[in-house]
Amino acid sequence: MTDTTVTLRNQAAANNMRILYLDFYPAIRHPDTNKLTRRYNLGRKIYSETKLESKEYVTGKGNKSVKHSEVFGNRKDKDGNPLPVKNTLTDLQKEHNRKTLRKANKKVIEIQSLIDNGNYSFLSKKVTSLNFIELFEQIADTKGESTRAIFLSSLKKLREFAGDKLYNKEITLEFCEKFKSFLENDEGLSQNTASAYFRKFKRAVADSEKRGLIKIDDLERFNELKIEELDTNIEFLTLDELMKLTTIPCSNELYKLAALFSGATGLRRSDVVNFSLKGIRKGYKGKKYINVAQEKTKKIVPVPLNKSALNILEKVSNESNKPFSSLQDTHWSTLDIELHKWIKDAGINKKITFHCFRHSYACALIHKKVDIFTVSKLLGHKSLSSTVRTYAKVMDIDKYEAAERVEFVNSIDW
Repeated sequence: MTDTTVTLRNQAAANNMRILYLDFYPAIRHPDTNKLTRRYNLGRKIYSETKLESKEYVTGKGNKSVKHSEVFGNRKDKDGNPLPVKNTLTDLQKEHNRKTLRKANKKVIEIQSLIDNGNYSFLSKKVTSLNFIELFEQIADTKGESTRAIFLSSLKKLREFAGDKLYNKEITLEFCEKFKSFLENDEGLSQNTASAYFRKFKRAVADSEKRGLIKIDDLERFNELKIEELDTNIEFLTLDELMKLTTIPCSNELYKLAALFSGATGLRRSDVVNFSLKGIRKGYKGKKYINVAQEKTKKIVPVPLNKSALNILEKVSNESNKPFSSLQDTHWSTLDIELHKWIKDAGINKKITFHCFRHSYACALIHKKVDIFTVSKLLGHKSLSSTVRTYAKVMDIDKYEAAERVEFVNSIDW
């Protein structure tokens, strides 16, 4: 039995996040290096309740580095010390913090028990000592909220297949093939859902392989493994339908404006909700745009604000700095019922969701002959292939229209 105490701590990081780690005092010896260590990174992050800033500095050795620290405002405590500026969290972010901290505190108890018994194997970086299930979960926690949800659904299926303990040495090409077959034969999954789950599993494996935590003997064959997706038709609204919707009342006028704003900018619902008027800037020829830190991809994407978008903002600009943020106070399913009724009242017989307004923006650009590379950039897709895959059928329609422009034989009598 040792006298070492395990304490959960956090450290400021980029994007207003905090990294969770365990602190050991007194220090313990690392089993791989025999050196004393006081820290164990949990590989998990939470959203910071105070605002953080990143500053670049030069170390004593002349190297550039970045320091993340709290932002202090004008408010002071009773001793006259400045207080950090609070960071307003969404309900989803608060829920993420609650779940993550609950898991982290369980880890504290687990690690404390191991240390009390003189077992420091959890520190080892050897492949055989790592549980891939836990590693998969840690990778999921680094993703945006919607992507994280798919990772966790994939992990749930992996647990069904392999249990709660799956050591890295067990992740072989044969294992991956068997898990692929398991997903393909799951009657409760559609083919496209099984495909999405397997892609997330492969991403977690590939990430671990790059870090030297997993060894796949035949990477070429591993990369070829996939579950084919079936072609699906994306629903979208035409510009005429969008214009018609502007004249149709909705029981939740703010949700209506948020949906139309998505149709005018291509923003996802999560990014519309987090949209801030303070971020509006002037760019080329005085045109207005805003840099959006996308919730899903974490990428900073410059989004031009066209006349439609600016007209919508004029209707909500008096509400608050974040005009759509109050939508989070109502459950999404309730808002979607109101949206469906609004679409029906407009006489539009399509299965339209909020995300379809983003599709409508993309499809309008494609029909207006905007090149697919520009469309991809405006949507903030990580790769051009994502855009092509999503809007392939829309592009095919345009191909037929383009081909008709080259007609030069008017009849068979020539």
